[in-house]
Amino acid sequence: GINHGSNAATAAIYSGTVGAAMEGAINGIPSIAVSLDDFSRDADFSAVEELLPGVIEKLLRRIQSPDYNPDVFFNVNFPKLPASSIKGVKATRMGFAHWEREYQEYDAEMILKKKGFRAPEEHLRLIRDAQPGEEFYVMIGDFTDEPRNTSESDPRAVGEGFISVTAHSIDNSVNDE
Repeated sequence: GINHGSNAATAAIYSGTVGAAMEGAINGIPSIAVSLDDFSRDADFSAVEELLPGVIEKLLRRIQSPDYNPDVFFNVNFPKLPASSIKGVKATRMGFAHWEREYQEYDAEMILKKKGFRAPEEHLRLIRDAQPGEEFYVMIGDFTDEPRNTSESDPRAVGEGFISVTAHSIDNSVNDE
């Protein structure tokens, strides 16, 4: 699917969208995860609509090549920009990032101001019906780029206005001898 919010950097590790693409690869289905770096509920997906077909065409040519490794799946991240402002497509490596202030007390107004979310009615009902002393937390902190990332990393490419395309593999083990 095309989801709200970037799946660049280490966000790819726990992304349901990337997980679905990995599951496809496990089952021999060429797979592509796609995300837009915008958490807003009314995000503008017009750049994705305009530019994704060209990205998919290039990836399909790669998938259909005789040397394609079926364990590979792709993670495509679009910057939050109009199509006319996107600088191009970059083949990237998965970068590094970490959460700061990851869990914050659930406050519907704070969420609305910070990320453009609209608190779902069922969340508001939980807060209204809460017992004294009951607290709610939401994962909404800041996903922070790490200095060790290079311009070849997916979060930097997206931050610089490029669509990032990162090849992942279902075998994510390393030889650490």
